[in-house]
Amino acid sequence: MYNRFSDFYDQLVFDINYKKYSKNIIDLLKKHKITDGQLLEIGCGTGNLTQQLAKNENFSILAFDNSIDMLNHAFTKLIDFDNVNLIMQDMYKFNYKDYQFDAVITLLDVINYITDKDKLITLFSNIYTSLKDGGIFIFDLNSRYKLIDVLGNNHFIYEKNDIFYTWENQLEDNLVYFNLNFFIKNENSNSYERFTEEQVERYYSIEEIIEILQSIGFSEIDYFDEDGGKFTENKTQRILFSAKK
Repeated sequence: MYNRFSDFYDQLVFDINYKKYSKNIIDLLKKHKITDGQLLEIGCGTGNLTQQLAKNENFSILAFDNSIDMLNHAFTKLIDFDNVNLIMQDMYKFNYKDYQFDAVITLLDVINYITDKDKLITLFSNIYTSLKDGGIFIFDLNSRYKLIDVLGNNHFIYEKNDIFYTWENQLEDNLVYFNLNFFIKNENSNSYERFTEEQVERYYSIEEIIEILQSIGFSEIDYFDEDGGKFTENKTQRILFSAKK
C-alpha cells in the first residue's frame, strides 16, 4: 500500500483543511496546559499536518510513518523546519521507554486502518509508555455513521486535475473494503496510466475505544466532533479523542 499512491496522495485529500485541523489539535493541547515540549506524531504520511503543527516553534516534533514513499514526500515539505525529525518506523514495534513525550498524536484514519484489535491494544500500550506522566494522547476515528452509512457499499467517481478515479466500497460486518481505480493522464500524450489501490478500514465503537484506553491506564478520556464541537450520532464523521496518562 502507498507506493504509487503516495505520488498523488496530496491531490486526493483536497477536502481536508490541515491548517484548521492543526489549530484544533493545538487548542486541545492548550486545554490540557500543554503549550510546548516534545510531540510524537504517528502515521505522518506526506507531512501535511506535520507541516502545520511545526509552525508552532514551541514544539519539537518527532514524526514517523512505515511508508518510505510517503516519507519522501514529507521530507521535501519539512526540510526547512529545525523542530521536526522524520523517521521510518513500524508503529507496532516502537517503544521509547527512555525518551518520553508531552503529547502523542495519530490522526486522519490511522486508527481505522488497524483492523486487528490486538494490534490496536499494542499501539495504545506503547503510546502510554512513551508519554510523560500527565501527557496527552490525541487521536481521531472515523465514526460508525461515516464508515457504515456514508461509505458503506457505495461507489464514488472523482475527477481532479489530471486524475480520474473510481472508489468502490464493500461493507462486511465492521470492515469497509476500498477498491480504488486511478487513471493518471500522461503529460506528453492523451493516454492514461492506470493503477489500483486496495485498502480496508475497521469501525470501532466509542465504548470499545474507551474500554481499551481505560484498561491500559488512561484517564480523563473525552471525545468530540473533529471541529471540537459536540459529537452527534448521525452527523459527526470524524471523532476526535483525548486521553491523559
